[in-house]
Amino acid sequence: MRTACLLSSFMLASGCAGTEPGEGSPDAANDVASPSPDVGAEASRETAADTRNDTNDASAPEVCSGGTIDCDGDGTCENLNSNPDHCGRCGHSCLSGACLAQQCQPFPIATGMLFPLGVAVAGTSVYVTDFVSDPILPGSGDLVRIDADGRQTIIASGLSNPTSVWYDGTTDSLLIPSYASSIVMSVPAHGDAGHFTPDGGGVTTVVSNHLVAPLGLASNADWVFIGNNGGNFGDTDQVIQRRPRADLTQFTTFDRAPGRPEYLDLDANYLYWAEQDSGRIMRMRLGADPDAGASVAEVITSGLTHPTGIAVDGSNIYFSLAGTPHIDGGPVFGTIMRVDNQLGATAQLLVTLPGYVEDVAVDAVAIYVAGRGSGTVWKLAR
Repeated sequence: MRTACLLSSFMLASGCAGTEPGEGSPDAANDVASPSPDVGAEASRETAADTRNDTNDASAPEVCSGGTIDCDGDGTCENLNSNPDHCGRCGHSCLSGACLAQQCQPFPIATGMLFPLGVAVAGTSVYVTDFVSDPILPGSGDLVRIDADGRQTIIASGLSNPTSVWYDGTTDSLLIPSYASSIVMSVPAHGDAGHFTPDGGGVTTVVSNHLVAPLGLASNADWVFIGNNGGNFGDTDQVIQRRPRADLTQFTTFDRAPGRPEYLDLDANYLYWAEQDSGRIMRMRLGADPDAGASVAEVITSGLTHPTGIAVDGSNIYFSLAGTPHIDGGPVFGTIMRVDNQLGATAQLLVTLPGYVEDVAVDAVAIYVAGRGSGTVWKLAR
């Protein structure tokens, strides 16, 4: 469910890059002779009509006074700084968010949660793992579905330390790593919601060997990738595994000793991940030789502070910075960033959110953010 190009841009407008990752109109002068008064009046009327016709063309919107613009060609002047239907550019809707300084603002789609960590989009539903405690300690949590109308449904409860959540299209299920139990659980994406529990059925363990504090997960029809965060168990446990779909008990070390891998995502060509300790956004070809290890991993961008969540959509990568106090001892703010899907790209700040933030997800129109520190799931128009 990826698209090749953004539908719209954010605070720093950028063009759509090529579909392969890793890779002023001229003015027309008019010579007008000095007319007689009657001819001049008629010429003025014709010129005004021509101007209106020109501005009805979407390629030549009318510039109104005070920096506003006629987006629809109907003579209505829009303020691109604050109009949520034309934010930053004509036709860029902020959905239910406000527009501030040409940047769409996030708005909550779920509140009152405990500590939402993972987020995934499947169809018109958003799925979130709600953890029981913060910081992450042994305990249980829920898998919550948020429908398009805002209704929240707990579809699985009593899950052991659920961290990320990934919609697996091959099995039409949701895959959820357990941080403390070091397993990967599977919950049906469609079924008798509210009756899925580890003891009551519906929740099954699909991976249970050679995991140490698994956090990120991504899959396609051939492989399941799992990131061992390592927790406090030492750097030697920080690896990304590639497991064949045909036998999930088998694995190869896809990338060894990354700088604490957090959440994962993939597209048709690459696996992507955020490295919290090293401050990098990384990618590696899905079919890379695992024996080559980090030598074939590529750096998208670096020099970041606690990169955590990640979502890839064609030429764009969205990611979160978990959050740090603006002033020591002060309130914590997390941030959402965007970077071109090419090596050595420079990341751009989109928005700042209150509290720590975790994973991000994306669909054709919006970015979704798990607000661990605020108990909120945020939505931000793209």
